Amino acid sequence: MSKSIILPIPKLFFQQKNFPELTSNLNSLAQVTKVESSSHESTLTLEITNTDAYNPIIDAISKWGYDIPTSTVKLGITGMTCASCVIHVESSISNLNGVINSNVNLATNQATITVINDVVSHADITSAVNDIGYGTINASELNRYESNSHSNSILFKSAISILATITIYILDFSNIQSIFSIPDLYVFLIIATPIQLWAGSYFYISAWKALKHYRSNMQTLIAIGTTTSYLYSLIITIIDSSTQNRVFFEASTAIIGIVLIGRYIEEQSKYKVSNA
Repeated sequence: MSKSIILPIPKLFFQQKNFPELTSNLNSLAQVTKVESSSHESTLTLEITNTDAYNPIIDAISKWGYDIPTSTVKLGITGMTCASCVIHVESSISNLNGVINSNVNLATNQATITVINDVVSHADITSAVNDIGYGTINASELNRYESNSHSNSILFKSAISILATITIYILDFSNIQSIFSIPDLYVFLIIATPIQLWAGSYFYISAWKALKHYRSNMQTLIAIGTTTSYLYSLIITIIDSSTQNRVFFEASTAIIGIVLIGRYIEEQSKYKVSNA
């Protein structure tokens, strides 16, 4: 799949007699399919087949007396859970004009990005990552982020979800009609709904952002599974709250709680690895 990139070039560079030879040399590169220049805008526009073409292009231009300024950006990435997440983040960042190379490390939740100065900004990278369902944070603050409020929030949500699951199980095996004046299924619904919407929002937000880009991630699977279980139980409850049909409110709350506990343990492990 071809990609268009725009490189800033000083106007004096366009006035050199051998400038046409440079464009010819760029056209001859295997990864370059088209080269257009604009002296008015001081840019070179190239169609390339893949991002591996950046380094040969920069090298070719530098041989003609102009070094394209580059820099390395380190950015913390939050919300990644698997290798698929890494691929999505790297692809999203690499597709930005001006990004020469991007490498995302799942163990440390950190992206190392080589960019062309003044072509792509920190805000552009952050926006690209956020649009596909992941968060960003300064690399220097990543360890503090993973060890403090964010991880504590995940742990708190998981604890409440597990507590809700245990409560539903206990009430299900007891005669709750003698405790409450409403049918037992309504009690289960009241307990499960906040868990589904509050604790489950961790998965819904990420899944929705991925869906907007026609992608799925681990959070998508969890969101679909828990929502199906919750909605089925909700429909059964609305149709006939006195029915003996099995409902699965405790299944959705248990899945949310267990996965969040796993996520908390994973983040703590990454924190220890990055500080080892």
